[in-house]
Amino acid sequence: MQTQPTSTTPGELLKCPQVAQILDQKLSTIYAWCRSGKLPHIRLSRRNYRIRQSDLDRFLNSRVR
Repeated sequence: MQTQPTSTTPGELLKCPQVAQILDQKLSTIYAWCRSGKLPHIRLSRRNYRIRQSDLDRFLNSRVR
């Protein structure tokens, strides 16, 4: 899992495809992490998730340790 610097603010909401690109992961992996609760997210509708930049940062920091 690679992290790339982003020009987002901590409260910015990211779409799953953006997160997949940032983490260099498949989109299906991001959806699976959201459904399983591993990746904190906001569910806007049945198939529509958003991830806060700050939650993504915390998720990455917890994985590094």
